[in-house]
Order: sequence, then structure tokens, then C-alpha cells
Amino acid sequence: MESIEETQRNQVPVVMVPEYYLPPYYYEDEIDLRDYVNVLLKYWWIVIGVPLLALLVAGVLAFFVIPPSYQATAYVAITSPRYIVQFAPNFESVPLDQRQIPLKSYPVLATSLDLLQRVFPKVADLLPEEARTLQGLRGMVSAKNSQDPSLIELTVTAADPEVAAKVANIWADEVARTIEEVYGQSSQEIATFEEQLRQADARRQAAEQAVIEFQARNQASVLQAQIDDKTAALSSFLGIKRAIERVQQDARSLRERLSQLPADSKSTLGDDLSALMLEVNSLSSSASLPLQLQVQGAESLSNKSVGEQVVFLEGLMEALDKKAAELDGMIAALQPQILSLQKELERVQTEAARLMEERQIARDLYRSLTLKLEEARLDEQTNQREVQVAARAVPPTEPAAPRKMMILAVAGALGVMVGVFGAFVVNFFASPPREPRRRVAGAA
Repeated sequence: MESIEETQRNQVPVVMVPEYYLPPYYYEDEIDLRDYVNVLLKYWWIVIGVPLLALLVAGVLAFFVIPPSYQATAYVAITSPRYIVQFAPNFESVPLDQRQIPLKSYPVLATSLDLLQRVFPKVADLLPEEARTLQGLRGMVSAKNSQDPSLIELTVTAADPEVAAKVANIWADEVARTIEEVYGQSSQEIATFEEQLRQADARRQAAEQAVIEFQARNQASVLQAQIDDKTAALSSFLGIKRAIERVQQDARSLRERLSQLPADSKSTLGDDLSALMLEVNSLSSSASLPLQLQVQGAESLSNKSVGEQVVFLEGLMEALDKKAAELDGMIAALQPQILSLQKELERVQTEAARLMEERQIARDLYRSLTLKLEEARLDEQTNQREVQVAARAVPPTEPAAPRKMMILAVAGALGVMVGVFGAFVVNFFASPPREPRRRVAGAA
């Protein structure tokens, strides 16, 4: 009895936890794949039936419902010229393949409404009734750059392979012609150069005639001769004035020396006075302007008294002063005349330079256009067009759409996924709720 009581006292009482109080770790968290396999085996008719049904529907659509469509492709190439003719170095022609043109601009231009509007009248009779609109034509065509940016791929999709090929070739011809006109050398380039050359020739002839008429009234040489003559006279007058100033300086110096002597005494400066008179005589004869003086010989001057020589020097200095004043007036009169002639000469020379420059520009322009016209003519004869159809479309033998095998493969894959998902959905709604399994407290 004691042992039983002692055992009961040592036992730990087991407290029953209510079901609503079970913590999450009491539930079994292990995944058993056999449950999923059992679901798939249980509903095998769904897993297999749905893909078969999808394949059946896709096959009917691909083989009997969806009409076949064919794609015809033409290629337009941007070629390099075989020869580059360059007569005028200041008027350079840049080949189309060397210009900085965005490569994406060609396909955009090929599918533009403006270009397709020019293609539509040529292909309208070939199109089916439902596609005989501009938007219908635009839905049939596509353009892209190939791996080589200089090659444009033009593709037309249609129900008839013959129609697809014909539309692609007509479209390719129009694309090549449009790109050539927009970016390359158009057929009107020679006519444009010829018209510009006629205008340049008329300008050149007018400029040459203007120079001829100007030379008939050109007084540049006459004005230059007058300026040279008056400039020489001015230089002569200035030289005489400097000589008179030297004579005046010598006369003043001699008078100061005579003024230091008695007036009634004999002068010892007769030789100096005679040398001064020789200088005055030389000045008068070289200038052709007499000084209006009674010049006597050196011997008579040496016999005069100091007073008489002083009076003579004062008269000489007065005559020199008048002569200097007369020269100043002549110099003052020459200066505005020279300036006026220089102004007129500059005006004439400026007009001549302007006419000569205009004639030279007209000649250079005429020459450049002449060489450029010859370049264009020679280029047209030796080189082909820079943009041309490289490969014409041929009627395709196999349809491009629908892609039957791809449709069946996609339908089968989608059918399998829908079948598996459907099996689990059916099992979820068909099976009763399952009691969660719990761990027993104290279990290993």
C-alpha cells in the first residue's frame, strides 16, 4: 500500500490541453509526395483528357480554321559608287554610304504613309477586297535592317504567294527610288546643275560688262598723276622753305655781328656778306621765284660801311620773310587739294576692287558649276544608282503562318498544366476535410 501511495505521489499529473489551444508545432509539417501522386492517378482522365482536348482544338484551328499566309521578301541595298569623279575640289560629292544618316531612317521611310500612298494605286488590284485600303496595305508590310545596315529587308504578308511577291517587288522599287531622291543623287540633279549654270553664266557676263563700263570712266590713273604732281610741288615748296629758313638764320647771325661795330666804320665782314648773297642768288634761281632785291657784287658790298650793310641785311630779311609767307600760303593751298584727290582716288579704287571681286566670284562659280555638271554627267554614265533592289521577291512555296507544330506544342504544354491544376482543384472540392494529425505530448 505504501509503495502504491508513494508512486502516486511521485507521478507528475498530465494536463490535457484543449484542442483549440494546440500550438502550430503540434501539427505534422512533413510533405508526403505520395498524396500528390495519388491525386494525379485518381484523376488521370483529367490529366490526360485536357491536353488531348487542347491538342485536338489546336489541330483543328491550325489545319482547318486559320487560313495560311505567305511572306515574300525583297532586299534593297545601299551600294558604294565604283568611281568617284572629282573635278572641283571646293564642291565635293559625298557618297550615300559615307553620309551620317541614321540607319533606322530607311525602314521608317519605307513604311511611311506617304510612300505607301504612292505604292497603293499600283497594287490595289492585287489586294483582296478586305485589304484594299491604305491601312490594310500598311498592315501587310514590314521593313527592317538586316545584319548589314546597308541592306534593307522588305517583307509582305498575304494569303496568296503570287500577290505577296508582286507587292513586295513593286514596294521595293518605290523604296529604292524614294531613298535615292531623298538621300542620294536624283534624276533631276543634272537638270538642276544646268539651270544653275545658266544663271551663273548670266551673272558672270553681267559682272564682266560692269567692269568694262567702269574702265571707260575710270580716272584712277589721272587722279594718281595729279596727286603725284601736287605732291612733288609740295615737296619742292617745303624744301625751299627750309632753305629760306637757313638763309634767314645766317642773315640774323651776320646782322648781330655787324651791330657790334660802329656804324660809320668799315666792315671786315664783306666776305661773309658776299657768301650770303651767293646763297640767296642760288635759292632764287633754283626756286624760280625772284626776291625782288637789287643784288650787287661782293666787291661793292665790302666797300660799304657797317650801317649801310645793316640796312641791306634788314631789307634782305624782310624780303625773305615775305617769300616764306608766300610759300606758306602755297603749301596751305596744296594740302586740301591733295586730300580731295586722294579721297576721290580711294572711291574709284574701292569701286574697282568691288567690281573685280564680283567678277572673280562669278567666274569661280561658273567654273565650279561647269566642272560639277561634267562630274554629274560622267557619274551617271559610269556608275549605277547608289540605291537599288538587290534581290527581288519570289513566290514562297511554304506558308509562313500558321506554324502548326509550334501551335500544337504550345497547346500540349498548356493542356498538361491545365489538366494537372484541374485534377487538384477537383480533388480539393471532392474530398472531405481531413483532421489534422497531432503529436502526443511526451512522444519521441
